[in-house]
Amino acid sequence: MGNRDKISWYLLCKFHYRLAKRSFYRAANAILGKVGGRAPEDIILELIRSKCLRALLYGLEACPLQKSDISSLDFVVNRFFMTLFQTNNIDVVNYWIAVMRLIS
Repeated sequence: MGNRDKISWYLLCKFHYRLAKRSFYRAANAILGKVGGRAPEDIILELIRSKCLRALLYGLEACPLQKSDISSLDFVVNRFFMTLFQTNNIDVVNYWIAVMRLIS
């Protein structure tokens, strides 16, 4: 693979990350817009796991992930949970991610 091909692949992956984050937010906002505060958190989390995380993670194994890419994707998930649980405490978010086994 030539240098030009590597640059093209890198830019394609960066574009994919942006699309994946946008798809996650779009799906998450659609779920929250439909069920809002009326559904229990476990139902919302299961919907997020089945719909939104798939959109975020789809195709990532084909792209090389750098530490900054992983941090960017983590930020998307963490910020969503901070909004859902109305907290700014990352320990609360990490606890619920572990309890619900959202990311294995």
